[in-house]
Amino acid sequence: MPVSPKSWLCLGRMAVNSIFRAIRIVLAAVVGVIFCLMPLLLPAAAPPRKFALHALSSQFWKLIPRHSKLIRVATGFGFTEGPVWDKRDFLYVSDEVQNRIYRVYPNGNRETVIALGDPDGNTYNLQNQLIDCASVLRAIIRVTSDGKYVILADRYQGKRFNSPNDVVLGPDKALYFTDPTLDLPKGQKQEIPFQGVYRLGSDGDVRLLTQDLTQPNGLAFSPDGKLLYIDDSAQRNIRVYQFNSDGTLSKGRVFGSENDGLNDGVPDGMKVDLKGNLYVVGARGIWVWDREGHHLGTIVMPEQPTNLTWGGADYGALYITATTSVYRIRTSCRGFVPYLAYARSVNLSSGHSAGVSLEAKAFAAYREGRLNEARPCLEQVIENDPHSAPAHAFPGLTLARQNDFQHGLLNLQQAYEINPGNPDFAYDYSVLLLEAQAKLEEAARCRPHFALAEYRLGQALSRDGKSRQALSEFEEAIRYSPALAEPYYDVAQLRQRLGDQAGAREVLAGPARQHAEARCRF
Repeated sequence: MPVSPKSWLCLGRMAVNSIFRAIRIVLAAVVGVIFCLMPLLLPAAAPPRKFALHALSSQFWKLIPRHSKLIRVATGFGFTEGPVWDKRDFLYVSDEVQNRIYRVYPNGNRETVIALGDPDGNTYNLQNQLIDCASVLRAIIRVTSDGKYVILADRYQGKRFNSPNDVVLGPDKALYFTDPTLDLPKGQKQEIPFQGVYRLGSDGDVRLLTQDLTQPNGLAFSPDGKLLYIDDSAQRNIRVYQFNSDGTLSKGRVFGSENDGLNDGVPDGMKVDLKGNLYVVGARGIWVWDREGHHLGTIVMPEQPTNLTWGGADYGALYITATTSVYRIRTSCRGFVPYLAYARSVNLSSGHSAGVSLEAKAFAAYREGRLNEARPCLEQVIENDPHSAPAHAFPGLTLARQNDFQHGLLNLQQAYEINPGNPDFAYDYSVLLLEAQAKLEEAARCRPHFALAEYRLGQALSRDGKSRQALSEFEEAIRYSPALAEPYYDVAQLRQRLGDQAGAREVLAGPARQHAEARCRF
């Protein structure tokens, strides 16, 4: 019986449907296999980083205390760069995504200083005016107090810069900056056929110093002004040059390599402390180098850092810009801040030092490590103004650096009590207590009847959460010196904390009853 055309049509449709069904089944199987193999085919996502201190040398711990904590000052930015500390207790921070320079305060608050396309590295000049590397403008600019800007330089030999990246004040009071192509505005032409490092004089003259680097980025001068360090993001290394009196460079060489093979960050911003140690952004965090070129260790950051600056009342804290946040970590050293150091040299050479306040002289001497000169000046400042918290803090830190922990702690405690809202005073005090613990243990062993050593050791143990050990040390202090009033309060407080209410009340019947009652509430 012949098949009708209608039947042939139905059979054809069935065949086509079967083919499509088979194709769908095969495709589903292929997709399933690919989905299952995805974890094997793709590289594993890097686990989130955590703050850590990785020492490669014991020298690292002399610069970064073992108990240092990383504090997140502010977050919620697009991409942070160019931190500069202002002595009025705030920080300038560039945001390359939000296209603004912010004023950021230690409590995390911030306010816009200027709206500007892709601002990058910043510094102060000798007049404490903010200088910025403006990538979109392809220029070095000065930010004015009314939120505007003045272009200081945007060309070399008539050709536009690439995208100025970082800037620093030099020993000759000129500005020195790098000009890579890292932030060359999209769609714009590179006019200078290399990536250079330049000197910008106060007269506006732009001089090329070197074009040796592939992508020059962060730069910093040594404290004596004889060396200029520049890192190269493309080569992942740091170069050092001899800085000559005429503002030229010579004898360039590789100082150190930050190529760890992990592709987890490149050399970027850098700073130097008063002893010449370098703190350079690198893979995973801040790489710490001594002046001979030895990598001492790394401050591993939870976010990849971009730049850093010295800040705080004594310029002993590192403020670090890292992707979307700003962080702070205390160090055991003091930072070299060019615009402060060079301003002081100008005052002295101009014969204006007599007009500098006693406090300014004292703080300058402390920052530059002239402790024997700083100490009497600071003591005089305290005598003139007993409520000056920084004046108490500086001699406290000075005494600690001279290994006189007991008196140093007393000074820092006074600074903290005068201004408990200042995070630097609180942090210095607590860290110094922990660092002093070993010294105090030694003092207690060598001079068993030194009650104050026992008392301070008790304080350190108490703050470290070791209540029973602390109680024992406080009781020893009372036994060695019953006239010492302070330990009675601590003994009463600790006994109460440990549930010994009767023992706490018993202390109140002792020779320091009035003192203890004034500070204890049961």
